[in-house]
Amino acid sequence: MGGRRRGRNESGDSVVAQSHGGHELSRDVGDTAFLAPLTGLLERDGRFGHRQHVELAWRYLQCGDSRHAEQSMRQAIRHVADSHDSSDRYHETLTTFWTRVVALHASINAHDTFDAFADEHPRLLDKDLPARHYTASTLWSGQARIQWVEPDLVALPAPS
Repeated sequence: MGGRRRGRNESGDSVVAQSHGGHELSRDVGDTAFLAPLTGLLERDGRFGHRQHVELAWRYLQCGDSRHAEQSMRQAIRHVADSHDSSDRYHETLTTFWTRVVALHASINAHDTFDAFADEHPRLLDKDLPARHYTASTLWSGQARIQWVEPDLVALPAPS
């Protein structure tokens, strides 16, 4: 599915370039700042279920734009999967779908806390929401696991 290459950046620092589904992620080996929101959730809740996935997307959106959030979500979820020897469970379309849906709802109005955000948008806590946008055969296809696939039932609204 993907591979890792170790090397050096222009400054001579050790870096890892990881390729997954057409996306190459490069970061300094010692740079784990992207994991801070994930670590905070894991320490607080002791688990990484659906609510934590949605909150992680919301937290990354608080730190930057949706593109940054998507990239950070990819890295964080792959990190969790890799740390549990389950890298084959990573699903690009689901990761991107949830980050984009959270971004769409977050663009409606700002919230100071995730709980306030979730209270206003309880539909986001329904882990079956993707089934409203995708047929099962599309969502669970091998292609959807490794790259973004557009919904085949109901398109996502365009970002505002």
